[in-house]
Amino acid sequence: MAVCVLLIAVSVYGIYKAAPYIKCWWEDKAVPNLKKMKNTVIGKTEKINEATDRDRDSSD
Repeated sequence: MAVCVLLIAVSVYGIYKAAPYIKCWWEDKAVPNLKKMKNTVIGKTEKINEATDRDRDSSD
């Protein structure tokens, strides 16, 4: 029982100490890269849709 309480306490303390670093990483690294990935995927999807639309127009 005491070991479980100790493990929980150490885990909570570790999360408390790591939170500012994780927040900084999230704002500086993760979010900008996720936005780039989203724009890349959307851009490729739009290009595919444009090509498909041109194929449909040429077949009519």
